[in-house]
Amino acid sequence: MIARGLYKDIPESWDVVITKDSETPEDIGVPAVVVGKLKGVICGYHLAIIRPDQEKIDSVYLANSLKTLRVRKQFYKYANGATRFGLSTGDIGKIEILAPKISEQKKIANVLSGIDEEILTLKQKLALITRQKKGLMQKLLTGKIRVKV
Repeated sequence: MIARGLYKDIPESWDVVITKDSETPEDIGVPAVVVGKLKGVICGYHLAIIRPDQEKIDSVYLANSLKTLRVRKQFYKYANGATRFGLSTGDIGKIEILAPKISEQKKIANVLSGIDEEILTLKQKLALITRQKKGLMQKLLTGKIRVKV
């Protein structure tokens, strides 16, 4: 992995924090990018901090790469446990990421970020429409609104 190292305690800007322990293998390696200073935040035992070499890999690109099926399969392979699954920091360091030039990574990360924002907006709209439907159905069932058939 193109990182300056794996850290346990205090995340810095542009670190990628991942879950390294969970009840299911699917919840291992779930990434989040630290986009600013987090005062007073210490990552616990169940998280790992990946500090990317910013000249070699973009943090947002790295986080998106960790979500790919190719990388997820690697996490499943290294995850050990029966009722609780975990990754060692050594195994996290073995994960292979495909990384084009940094300029391409930034372009890819920008496109994926835009898509993520659009998905979030659509989910919010869906939640509003679902709530509106529920309210209208309640008014129909209580007879407050009548529909001519």
